[in-house]
Amino acid sequence: MPPEAPRRRESPSPKCLEDAGFSISLNELSLSRALSSGQLDHLDLARIAKTRFHVPAVEYASRFFREQVNDEKYLMEMNRRAADQDVRQLLIVVEGEGRLGDPDADVRKKAVGNHHRWVDAAEALGCHSIAVDAAIAGAPEEQLGRVAEAVHALCEYAERHHINVLVGDRIERPAGADWLLRVIRRVQHPACGALPSFACLAASKRDEDVVRLVGLAKGVGATSRDFDAAGRETHVDFFRIVSLVLGGGYRGYVGIAYQGDTLSETEEIRATKALLEAARSDAKPS
Repeated sequence: MPPEAPRRRESPSPKCLEDAGFSISLNELSLSRALSSGQLDHLDLARIAKTRFHVPAVEYASRFFREQVNDEKYLMEMNRRAADQDVRQLLIVVEGEGRLGDPDADVRKKAVGNHHRWVDAAEALGCHSIAVDAAIAGAPEEQLGRVAEAVHALCEYAERHHINVLVGDRIERPAGADWLLRVIRRVQHPACGALPSFACLAASKRDEDVVRLVGLAKGVGATSRDFDAAGRETHVDFFRIVSLVLGGGYRGYVGIAYQGDTLSETEEIRATKALLEAARSDAKPS
């Protein structure tokens, strides 16, 4: 008999999901200014998420521990600190490891190899996935086949380490759910999933594409930039998007992904969390 295929880690489902619909996590990029300035240490992310924001899970960004990614002791310290706070480590958003959609096949191959160390780190941290930056300069249509080829190759490696590869939408202009759907379908690999942002979902022309994409998601990013006096995000209708996310059957974590610079990161993270909670309460999970 052939050997049993390795089991990939799945996105954890908090016990509260039957009632709440989804739980909330904190994307490390929401604290970019504090981390980049040295006001906050990467190793303190789990503690800050739990004690300052009362969030039970974190999503890491590769830029903040790039030099330590191969350091086993450092990764074990991350594990220890997360365990001390009872915080889940969900995924790693990988940046700056080469263009998976580059026109040059050799560049794409090198980029795939550069991502391997992050798959290894995700496995060591007990994460379920890495999220990849699938875009380069140019029209999304030009990138589709190249990105799918590279992501498929990365999925082959990631599957052996029980890790998923999530395709995100961090491009200059959100391509919308349709483009991400087409990439994932072209990849045709069970380790490939989606990590759509609210901005991506809001840019989609058809609600049915949003619902289909959410069905393939192992994470969702609640992107926020600015808020009005009533606490509503001025670029994305959180209430509409949350309703579509829940309507598509998503019951995982939605990550706070603050991207603005108008107020302090602490204030904006709390505002995003409050809006997510309000939208979640307003929606009726199916």
